[in-house]
Amino acid sequence: MINNLDWLDNIYALLAQQPKYQKSYFDIAGFPRWETVNSNLLAFYFNKNEEHNFNTLFIESLLKLIDDTTEINVEDNFEVLREYRTKKGNYIDIVIKSITDDGDGENNDETNQITDWAIIIENKVDTWLYNDLNDYWKDVKAKHKVGFVLAKNKIDLTHHNKNGIYYHSITHAELIEKVQENFLGYFSKSNEKHILLLKEYINNIENLYFNTMEDFNAILSKIHEHSNEIKQLKNAENTLIERLSTLTFEVFKEYGFKPTSEKKSSRSKHFYVINKEKQQTLNAFRFFVNFDNTMFNKTFNAAFELHGKKNTKYGKAIKDSLTRQGAFTNFITKGDGGSEKSTYNHIGVINIPLTIDDGQDFSTEYIRLLKQHFFDTGFIAKAEEALIKAKDEEHQNQTQH
Repeated sequence: MINNLDWLDNIYALLAQQPKYQKSYFDIAGFPRWETVNSNLLAFYFNKNEEHNFNTLFIESLLKLIDDTTEINVEDNFEVLREYRTKKGNYIDIVIKSITDDGDGENNDETNQITDWAIIIENKVDTWLYNDLNDYWKDVKAKHKVGFVLAKNKIDLTHHNKNGIYYHSITHAELIEKVQENFLGYFSKSNEKHILLLKEYINNIENLYFNTMEDFNAILSKIHEHSNEIKQLKNAENTLIERLSTLTFEVFKEYGFKPTSEKKSSRSKHFYVINKEKQQTLNAFRFFVNFDNTMFNKTFNAAFELHGKKNTKYGKAIKDSLTRQGAFTNFITKGDGGSEKSTYNHIGVINIPLTIDDGQDFSTEYIRLLKQHFFDTGFIAKAEEALIKAKDEEHQNQTQH
């Protein structure tokens, strides 16, 4: 017997913290996690002269994440280079470097040219850090240098940071959070189109962190810790479904309907007519019973529906007839699922609260409530008569024409 279910609240709290995944344009285009695409966008945003008019928003946001920024003046003219090639033949994702007075700095093969400052960025999304950061640092010539490894998660750079070389580990999430903090100061002059595109980029970055392993680990740890209790709950649920199925099969069989299969572990079932005398008309109807509402809301829930396109076209006529007869009640409401052109068309939706006291026999009361509020109301017979009438009227109209 499970006495303490406080641990369920902990699991629910962990699940509730997970953000809802919202597709970005990058998901739709098919490259949400491509590093080259991400680097291209970052280079675009770091360039203060680009048409987005964000000016120095991104580069200042990046620098505000560290302390060593005194020698970097973002008011200087600077260039943003992609795939900067070193003498050893390695490629740096992004290099941002000030432009010296004695040259335009556009040829990144001129590695002997010393600029006032430079920012070296290695960008990672899902790949591990295998790059020669030492080569990067030595190849970029500047009086003052700052290195970054921009990745989804923090990376230990201890073995890289020695002999005067120093890289900062910054996450994409940290950069984007800082960009959003600083954005208000750049909003008025920003290009409206690129504000929308920036929102998509931010959404894509946030999606990188959707259901991270840390999240899964925390949830799985809690589930593993309480595996026995969870198994007991699942067994109790399975037992309840089987018993509800048995009771439901019994009452439906009494009124001429049988389930698609006798399997009693399904959470929902279709029921079809078995009375041969009624098959000619009632075979157009079926029930769809959902046991979830019974278990979790203590309510019997089912849909009485037409099925098959040759039958669903009569849905409106039948519902209109049942309305005129006052067949719909608090327990049987007019259905709106499906349509006259669909493969199914809900005629009535049945919701019967199972107001059964603890001292009462559940089986007896369950069957009694289903009979009282649906099967003994004559609803099925009225629907059958309405279908026959609708078919007769259709036939007469066809004969007249």
